[in-house]
Amino acid sequence: MPFKVTARTILQLGGELISSDGVAFYELIKNAFDAGSKRVIVDVANRLPIEIVESLLEDISSVGETKQDRLLKAVKEKIHYHAESNARGIVDWLREVDAAAKLDELASLLLDANTISFTDFGHGMSLAELDANYLTVGTPHRKLERLNSTKTILGEKGIGRLSTMRLGKHLWVQTATAEDTHWNILEIDWGDFGDEIGKLIEDVDVSPVKGDMIETEEKRGTTVWISRLNENWSRSKLAEIANDDIARLLDPFASSRRIAVTLKYNGQRVPVPRMSEILTERAHGILESRFELAKTRNGGKDVRFSGDIEYLVSSATGEKLEGRRTSFVHNYDDLCGLFNDQKSSDFDIDLDTLYSLGPFTLKCYWFNRRLIKKITVNEEVLDLKSLIRQWSGGLALYRDGFRVPPYGSEEDDWLDLDRRALASQGYKVNRAQLIGKVDISAAANPKLEDQTNREGLRDCPEKRALINLCKLALENEFRGYLIEVDEELRAKGKQKVDFGELSDQLSEVEEKINQSLDALLNKHDQKPELGLATVEKRLRSAYDTVVDVVEEMQSTVEATEDEKSKLLHLAALGLSVEKLAHELNRTTRHALEALHGIQKGKDADSLREAAEIQLVSLQKRLQNLDPQLGPKRNRKEEFDLRDCIRLAVGAYEGKAKRHGVELSVQFHPNRPINLKTVKACVIQVLHNLLDNSFYWLTAKRRKHDIVDERRKIEIIVNAQDGTFKFFDNGPGIAPENRERVFREFYTLKKSGEGKGLGLFIARELLELYGGTITLSEENVNENGRLTTFLVDFSGMKA
Repeated sequence: MPFKVTARTILQLGGELISSDGVAFYELIKNAFDAGSKRVIVDVANRLPIEIVESLLEDISSVGETKQDRLLKAVKEKIHYHAESNARGIVDWLREVDAAAKLDELASLLLDANTISFTDFGHGMSLAELDANYLTVGTPHRKLERLNSTKTILGEKGIGRLSTMRLGKHLWVQTATAEDTHWNILEIDWGDFGDEIGKLIEDVDVSPVKGDMIETEEKRGTTVWISRLNENWSRSKLAEIANDDIARLLDPFASSRRIAVTLKYNGQRVPVPRMSEILTERAHGILESRFELAKTRNGGKDVRFSGDIEYLVSSATGEKLEGRRTSFVHNYDDLCGLFNDQKSSDFDIDLDTLYSLGPFTLKCYWFNRRLIKKITVNEEVLDLKSLIRQWSGGLALYRDGFRVPPYGSEEDDWLDLDRRALASQGYKVNRAQLIGKVDISAAANPKLEDQTNREGLRDCPEKRALINLCKLALENEFRGYLIEVDEELRAKGKQKVDFGELSDQLSEVEEKINQSLDALLNKHDQKPELGLATVEKRLRSAYDTVVDVVEEMQSTVEATEDEKSKLLHLAALGLSVEKLAHELNRTTRHALEALHGIQKGKDADSLREAAEIQLVSLQKRLQNLDPQLGPKRNRKEEFDLRDCIRLAVGAYEGKAKRHGVELSVQFHPNRPINLKTVKACVIQVLHNLLDNSFYWLTAKRRKHDIVDERRKIEIIVNAQDGTFKFFDNGPGIAPENRERVFREFYTLKKSGEGKGLGLFIARELLELYGGTITLSEENVNENGRLTTFLVDFSGMKA
């Protein structure tokens, strides 16, 4: 037995699926585009306040037969009193009101007092199509048309007609194809679907009919009239929809519009804003990025995510920049760590997911609003800050040139930009600073489907991949480059002070000043009435203060290296504690699971052994942390590098066993390697390298599904050269990123898994104590990617 659907279900669907008037406008304009129209006219006619219309209709429906004549006169008087004098066609409409002889005629006029009409000049609908397609909620008509055609089709769910219900209670459709000689008419009173609670949908009679003959000069197409509106409309309300919804409906960056939208209120045009080129020409930074499907050297699947960045005006100095451009290119080996979920494989995004995501492009303009000023163009003053406020909001999403709401709106932060920007330097790259878009298409990105309620994309792995890639471009690449350039400019602006030379100059000046002050005292002795002794005392005191300040500055600068050391060790300690907290949490959880298993009667010996391994691993991590704590953490000491490496590596033996990683250390020759440096520095460098390797080895296993290949980490120490090589057979690092991986906050790891500080701290610590770390260009894998770090500790030898 088939389901029975009550008529009121239609009303509930309309209320749930169409969430705002702006979305309703979007759906009806989209229908016009799918009908092949190049233009759509939206006309809001507002002759009477809604509450007056509803009140008069209520009076008419409840009046008795004996009082109809008296009420007829009273209703006409109220209509004249409340009528909007500037409304379109108000004079003719009031004439019809005056001519009405019965209350039924007045009721009909009241129903049409306020209307919203959508008129397009597309291919229209025949009587059969009106019946089969328009009256079928969820019709696959447009979806089938999309599958069988190369042209852009926006609709596919068959629910657009429910948008009319959002706007008003009465619908009247007039449409015709090129072959029709008469208009095809459909009239629906949505109230008929809710007047009886138990009424089934098939019990509501809705049938299209043939209307008047089409005049020769009349254009074919479709007009949708909506009356008995649900809300009062005003010019300002329509202007708000024009600014917030219609202006962004079509790609504002495009040179031409795919469909022209004309808005009218009582016959007067309401302008739809267009983005001015002047705005984008004054951007302080520009990012353009592309995601494409590609092939590996061996002809296998791969992807390519590339971009170009241009920094035009520095937020640090306010100066215009020349030649500040950079680019980035990532393939799947770079990106696999971005989707690596160490906790769960349920939502893992693999190479097949990225292929099914399909190609897309990203473009955005960045503005530092602190540097924005009003400008004059053609004798007109433009408030650029207001323009930025109107169009900013982060990245909007456009499919085939039409916006996917709500992305890019004031209320939506789908890329979590504001929270991430708040945690970054200078609150850079937040939504209020960005005007941009992501372009997708129905053909190239079929997995990115709209939610039925038009409130964004349905959740799926492809959507999550899109979000992660956009965040990578904006946060890691774009923001990272802006910060890097600003820090470089700030550093250039600071003159290096040679305090030795300054001290010599001060000595010379001090001698001259003392001579002058002595001469001043002599003058005082000659003429004490001038009070020069007081002046001399103040001048000498002021000069002594200058000398004290300079000496304090000298002490501060000379201590800078020590302070830098403290800061670096503090940052390194923070990373270690964070990793230790993760290990402690994991070990505790596993121990509890083992205890729970023993209580259930499982193999107690094996469970105890597993718990013991976890605790031994944790104990070794704590031993590694010990040199980084206490007063000796920054002090140099003499130690054997071999013991230090064994201590650091030993802390990862349990992890290596869990993940099936071969962890080996080789010394050539195997003899004492005595260093005199800060032991915690060496341990931290090794920890950071090991953490990176384990992360990317896991990413490689999950993403490439390499089950048989043994995962390896090798540390090969050359005692004679004073170097050691750190190798793993993970995905490797692209040669063009050879230096970028050491940049502060640069990371390609999944959000929350890395802060981009590990390699930065490793290099800073080594250079602070006489060592270096680089990526070797000699060791590459089958994809031409770098696999080996080279650490030079020769400058640390005892």
